Amino acid sequence: ELLNKIMMPTSTLRRITSLISAFTLLAVVPVGASFVSHSYTTSSRVTRANTEKEQWTTTAPQQVKTQLKCAECDNDESSSSVGQYNVLGTPLKPCCCNVGDSGIATGFWRNGYCSTSSVDTGVHTVCVECDADFLAFSRLVNNDLMTPNPEKRFPGLKPGDRWCVCADRWVQAFKVGMAPKLYLESCHEKTLSYVSLDVLMKYAVDDKASATILERLNGQRSGLEHLFELEDEYIFG
Repeated sequence: ELLNKIMMPTSTLRRITSLISAFTLLAVVPVGASFVSHSYTTSSRVTRANTEKEQWTTTAPQQVKTQLKCAECDNDESSSSVGQYNVLGTPLKPCCCNVGDSGIATGFWRNGYCSTSSVDTGVHTVCVECDADFLAFSRLVNNDLMTPNPEKRFPGLKPGDRWCVCADRWVQAFKVGMAPKLYLESCHEKTLSYVSLDVLMKYAVDDKASATILERLNGQRSGLEHLFELEDEYIFG
């Protein structure tokens, strides 16, 4: 029973992460510091960063420009991605909000995220980076991802595009050696109902960043384990 409590990285770890973030913020703000001044400094930095980004995007390689556009997704309180988590147990990140410069975002709700609910019967939870083999395989199994379909706000995909595909479709492609690369931080946690994290890690483009996240979460889990041990010693002697 103790082990089961320790191995649940969802609600408990998320609360602890939030608390750690809050204490970290308090630790770096000096006593009596002016939050007005801090806000002004932050605003100035944001303005400067936006200017630098505009200058940079005029000369950046096309592949890097695509990655930047894929990251620019609105995520307000009304978004269906709010409160949803990825396969690592952290908040879900955007997959792509401007697929192939079409102005169309991916996702079941076309919000740029591989978020899901009971309405999404196809479970479009895997953020992939398409390649020629996967696109050809999808067409072979009667799921043409290359032909645009304006009525469904589907731009048609080409190698290099990111898209939220059905979890069972990715698994189907994996079984025949045609699975595309993916982004773990943008894959919804429901994907784990279809395939293990160990398998997904082997196809992750963001494997290094994901490994860092998992290391941090495992450290928090170890801390929880120690706290539970202390609690049992205190209760049971």
